[in-house]
Amino acid sequence: MGGHVEYFLADNISLGLEFKYLFAGDQTLKVGSASTTVNVSNPLVSASLRLFYPELKPRAPAEMADPAPARFYLGFRIGGAIPTNSELAPGIENRPLPSAIGGVLDEYYGLAVGVDFGRYLGAELAIEGYELVMGLKGVGSISEYAIYTFVPQLRVRYPLAGGRGVPYAIGGVGVGHVEINDRKPNGENLSLHANDNSYAATVGGGVEYFVTSNIAAGVESKYSYTGGHTIRINGHSQTATAQAVLVSVGLRVYFHDFGR
Repeated sequence: MGGHVEYFLADNISLGLEFKYLFAGDQTLKVGSASTTVNVSNPLVSASLRLFYPELKPRAPAEMADPAPARFYLGFRIGGAIPTNSELAPGIENRPLPSAIGGVLDEYYGLAVGVDFGRYLGAELAIEGYELVMGLKGVGSISEYAIYTFVPQLRVRYPLAGGRGVPYAIGGVGVGHVEINDRKPNGENLSLHANDNSYAATVGGGVEYFVTSNIAAGVESKYSYTGGHTIRINGHSQTATAQAVLVSVGLRVYFHDFGR
C-alpha cells in the first residue's frame, strides 16, 4: 500500500518516485534446529523511469535534421560476459559463476551517460560490471571476483534507414576496479586480498533501432580489458588481468535535444 508521483519529460518518458509499505507479518526463520520469528514488514522507497509506446506526437529522426542537434541520453544494458583468459594470474583460475548461462556466459550489467554530437559522433561514460569465480589450482573455488569498469568512450555512428537504424563503433580507456566477495568454503582459511584499481580499455560496436524518436533498442558486443591488478594469497602476490567479450541488449533513452 502506498503512493506514487511522476513527472513527464516527454509525452512518452516519465520519472517517478514511489513510497509503499509491505505488510508481510511474522515469518519463521529456521537455521539448523533453531527457529525464530521475524517480522518482515517494511517500508519501500524507489525511483522509476517509465517508457510509453507509441509516442502521442511522433517526430522525425533527429539524426536527419540539418544541422543535427546534440542529444543527452541514458543507456541501460544487460547481457553476458565471456572471459577470454582461463587464468587471472598463474595458478589462479578464471571459473564461471554457478548461474552462468551454458556454463560460460556470466551475468553482465551496464549503464551509460552520454551525448550525441550532431549526426556521426558521440561520447559517453560507460559504467559496467560482471563477476566470475576465482579458483586456486589444487584447492578449488575460493571466492567470487567482481570486475567493474568506468570508461569514457567515443561513439562513432552512421545513421541509416532515414535515421531509424544506427550502426556504431565504440572505444575508450578508463579505470577498472576489482574486489572479492562471497568467499567459498575452500577459501575461508586463506588470507586473501584482491581489492584495487587499475587501468581499463574497451573496443567494440553495435547497432540500434529507434522505436520512437527518443528511445532506441539495440545489441552490442565489445572487448573489455583491465590489467595490473594485484591478488595476494597467504602473503604471495601476483599481477592479475581480466579480459572478456561482453554481449548485451539495451535501451538508449534520450532526455533532451540541444539546438533543435
